Amino acid sequence: MYRKAQALVGLGHTEDARDMYVQCVAADPKNKKAADELAALPEPPKASLITEIEEPAKAPPKVEELASGEKSMDDIVAMRDRLLRERAEAEKQVADTAAKLKASAKGVDAMATELEVKEAELAKASAQIDDKLINLTENLSAHIVDAVDNAKKPDEPPAPAPAKPKAAATPKKAAATPKKNRPAASTPSKSPKKATPVEFMRQLGTLGSNADKLSAYLSTVAPRRMKALFRNRLEADHITSMLQAVAVMEPAPAFAFLKHMTEVDRFDMIYMFLSDSDRKIADTALARVSASGAVDAEELESVVTKYTE
Repeated sequence: MYRKAQALVGLGHTEDARDMYVQCVAADPKNKKAADELAALPEPPKASLITEIEEPAKAPPKVEELASGEKSMDDIVAMRDRLLRERAEAEKQVADTAAKLKASAKGVDAMATELEVKEAELAKASAQIDDKLINLTENLSAHIVDAVDNAKKPDEPPAPAPAKPKAAATPKKAAATPKKNRPAASTPSKSPKKATPVEFMRQLGTLGSNADKLSAYLSTVAPRRMKALFRNRLEADHITSMLQAVAVMEPAPAFAFLKHMTEVDRFDMIYMFLSDSDRKIADTALARVSASGAVDAEELESVVTKYTE
């Protein structure tokens, strides 16, 4: 714009050059050369007195008028100052809005963190409830299995009613009977507490690598409960641990565990993929049972078939 204004001056277009200089100064108020050359231009011809009187009062300078070069330097500076103030106010509003957004973001982050903590607590509580439900379900299943097994047993004959003592008998003779001659059945012993599926699996995992300790623990468990205790959680390492424990048992209980292990869900499929060394442990235990003669031959053969198929 500055060079264009100079060119217009050279062509004699003073008023057009004045407009261009005004635009140049408005765009860059620090351009002293443009301002000096604008001031050096000859003043435009004045209007007649009649024209001045007839002219209406002019409105405050506008941006359009400033751009057209019809205003003085004071008007340009005033307009520049107003624009600078408006820009400062706009920048302040933007800064305030950014600060509010930043504070809101911090609040959202805090809420998200709190939500994550609550979700973790909820997941933990849900897992605890699931474990309790599993334990209750397994205990109920074990009680149902025991009840069914007890219902299948033949009813025992009722115990004979005790005979009434004769009137002639003297209490001294009855009291003279020493305690050691009383039958042992008069002091019943408490039966061991039945293992729950959870407790059984925990003991199997803890004692699985020690055949002697696992065999001792299994002596407190009824072999017929293997299906109820294992349920659908039988794995290859469980069968291996059971076979190693059975190998150090007496023939009769060893056979009982070998027999009832075949009733556990997925036994056939898992046993099929056991190593030859593990299968050999079962073969040796069954051979020892057969040699002892403690089990009926036909029943033994039915179990041997399941371990050799």
